[in-house]
Amino acid sequence: MVGSDGRKISITGIIYGQHLKEFSKIQKFQLIQSEPGNVNFNIVTETKLSSKDKFSLKKKIELASENTISIDIGDVDDIIKTAGVKFKYLIQNIKKLFYTSTIIIME
Repeated sequence: MVGSDGRKISITGIIYGQHLKEFSKIQKFQLIQSEPGNVNFNIVTETKLSSKDKFSLKKKIELASENTISIDIGDVDDIIKTAGVKFKYLIQNIKKLFYTSTIIIME
């Protein structure tokens, strides 16, 4: 993922590294990013997460990114699959990025 300040942020550290209790209720998830700093977090659950759980999950992920990522959590029936019937944890729609210290220049 790419933070609002242009830094690359590993989904491994943000998602898996925290061992978030809310993940015990999530069957599948997918992150979709189309602009730096904003990420759609689509989740598939057997029973929907409560508003409190969603808020807690959102805040924990945003805090772990040092508030450079804003998360929008959406309940979906299924996640987007590739042609090979697999799925990507992150669909990155930001095509080409050049990083400087904290400035992103997109072409």
